[in-house]
Amino acid sequence: MYKEKFLDLFRQVPAGVWLLAFGLSVQFSPVLTFKIKGGGVICCIYAIGMLICRSRFCRTGFGNAVSAAVRENGGLFALLAVFYVIAVAAWFYAPYEISYNDIRHVWKKMALNVVAIFIGMFLSRYPHFIKTFVLLCIPCALFQTGLMSRVAATEGMEARSFLGDSGAGGFLGAFTQWEAVAMLSVMLFGLMMTIKNKVAKVSLGVLILFFAVNILRAGYATPFALLLIGFGMIGLGYMWFGSSKRTNAAMKIAISVLFVLGAAFVFYKVAKSAESGKMTSESVANRFYAFMLNPSGGGYDVEHSRFRAMYIAWNSFCKSPIFGRGGEYPSPHYDVSAGHHALVDYLGHYGLIGGGSYLFFVLLTMRYLFKRYRRTRDWFDSSKMAVSVMFFVGGVVNPGWLDLPMSCYLIFCAPFVNRAGERAERLASMPYPPQMYF
Repeated sequence: MYKEKFLDLFRQVPAGVWLLAFGLSVQFSPVLTFKIKGGGVICCIYAIGMLICRSRFCRTGFGNAVSAAVRENGGLFALLAVFYVIAVAAWFYAPYEISYNDIRHVWKKMALNVVAIFIGMFLSRYPHFIKTFVLLCIPCALFQTGLMSRVAATEGMEARSFLGDSGAGGFLGAFTQWEAVAMLSVMLFGLMMTIKNKVAKVSLGVLILFFAVNILRAGYATPFALLLIGFGMIGLGYMWFGSSKRTNAAMKIAISVLFVLGAAFVFYKVAKSAESGKMTSESVANRFYAFMLNPSGGGYDVEHSRFRAMYIAWNSFCKSPIFGRGGEYPSPHYDVSAGHHALVDYLGHYGLIGGGSYLFFVLLTMRYLFKRYRRTRDWFDSSKMAVSVMFFVGGVVNPGWLDLPMSCYLIFCAPFVNRAGERAERLASMPYPPQMYF
């Protein structure tokens, strides 16, 4: 029975969608993406997938679906177009000399995310295929977290300590890699809650736990904090918009509190482990403990507070608020942009026209995902809403609005409206046939 269901799932998903999902999945491992050269390989996979995205379950093809999504989301698409035009042009407006490495930034940091935008538009027409992306990302993410687990076991230390910050972009991944695994973990939870097979539920639960432990072992505080925020948001979202048909108010509040307090308890236990010395991750525990003692330090002491970096970026924005001061992002010129808070840094680099456009896009898509969850009351939509909050917070505290986290946000959340599909959903949910209302 389950074998037949799996084969049906395989037949119903077009080959092009499998290739698009495979393109995203290999990005979860720096080993598989071959670092710099991997961008070209992934874009080739995406291009082939786009060309063959046709079947009876995907009748319009990739190009027609994207065209329809652009027509229905003209405002959002215009915001993104303005951002990217300003971002590319801004390199030549930088208050420092632009090098070849800066120009290469167009390919490394933006090309894959531009492709992800169009995939997100395609998936807004066929949202049921998002689960295919989530499932196909499991093997590569599992390979990467397994690699992290092996290094932690053999070397007795986390990735950050093993490599040092200067080697953080190595085969064990940088913080952006682990932010994406945190997003995937939250999406897997939504998938786990929607399937009925108990064996599959337990398997996904174990997988989520394994991912969470290795995100902690990686040694980067932000990805693990975002994971806790994601599950906390699922709890808060359930309190506001969770199903009211089968769950009474008391149970609804109890489940919500369980999520929120569970996330807070894990944060507290990790932070307090810095006192006892029994730490799964020394750097994460110390950051959490420092934040708990003095939130104004942002996880550091006040002298080295990340808020000082935010001030540098804000000061840069104030000097050129309309078009920004230009240059690459993230920039090694920390005296100009600080390079650590995407929200303020984007304003400093690209001004209100470019950076403000992208910020407005993120806020609008978060609003759409909240509204969608309120309407559908679906666990999978709850996960999308939580991931959108994780992405926003990641941009507030880290340069997390680029690379893999941005691709995952645009693909997993598919933050583009499908008006025809939403109208059909509303009509199908009516208690009487549609003609009764005319």
